Amino acid sequence: MPDKNGLLITEVPPQSPAAAAGLKEGDVLIEFDGKETADDAGFRAAIRQLPPEKQLAVKFVRDGQIGTTTVTLGETPPAVAYFRRGSERSNIGDLPGAIADYTEAIRLDPKNAEGYFCRGLVKANGGVQNSGRKPRRSEVAAAQKRSAEALADFTEASRLYTEVLRVNPNNSLAYEYRATARDQMGDKDGATQDRATSAKIKEQVAFAKFHEEVTRASLSDLLASSDKTESQARERNRAIIAAKNQQLPAMLRERKTDELSAFVVKIEQTILDLNHESEVAKDRAQQATATNGDAHQIAELRGLAISYRERIELLKPILTALKEEIANRNR
Repeated sequence: MPDKNGLLITEVPPQSPAAAAGLKEGDVLIEFDGKETADDAGFRAAIRQLPPEKQLAVKFVRDGQIGTTTVTLGETPPAVAYFRRGSERSNIGDLPGAIADYTEAIRLDPKNAEGYFCRGLVKANGGVQNSGRKPRRSEVAAAQKRSAEALADFTEASRLYTEVLRVNPNNSLAYEYRATARDQMGDKDGATQDRATSAKIKEQVAFAKFHEEVTRASLSDLLASSDKTESQARERNRAIIAAKNQQLPAMLRERKTDELSAFVVKIEQTILDLNHESEVAKDRAQQATATNGDAHQIAELRGLAISYRERIELLKPILTALKEEIANRNR
């Protein structure tokens, strides 16, 4: 199932390629074969084009941590094939065909939460269509029947997503899809709570991805003058400290003088930008305080301003070391 953070694995059959690769229910795929997996339709289309026995490097998130594995593709299980065709039929407006395919997918795999969820959506959205005329009694009865069937599907989907969350309580997508099912069931409070939990977990996943990026980055690539959150700003500062200790000595020995000079210019510009961003964040915090703004947002802005100032202090000794090396070479 799609999300901006990846694709949720709701079930891993014991003998499947995913199981052999060590993937588990609740994992969120974020990359396969070097490509991001946020687009469900694109992911499925790409997989269909690949031959059996093809080996794919896969990156996933589990409990807020990023992992990697290799999946060797096998033949597509019939339940999966029916579900995929159901999704394709739904996308082109063939609702009866989609319902038939989802129903067959559920028959073959009774624990298929996606099947119940998507069949419920199709039934809920497949009510009476007319051009303003009063619907016939038979049409109203058919719509009411579909509505009742959709409610039953959402109820079962909610139950199955709850089972997924027992296995992995940090599964943001399961919370999000259960929230939609609960909305359809009339459980607004439960849906609101699920969405709040999903948002919190997504922040953790995003931070894990950011941590991986900055940990692997070069010192030059870490010279950003703004970050989305205070936690990301502090994590970048931590990465700069590590990169300074691990990368700077080799840079001073091995880089050409013109390369070091270019790096000096880049750091000086970054310091100017950080000064500006720090003032902007501080001003926004003051404005929000004056208007009784959100306390969390005010704390976040103040934290960003402080983090940018701290980054300036981290960059100053790096700048000094570069200038001293250039001066020594020019003597």
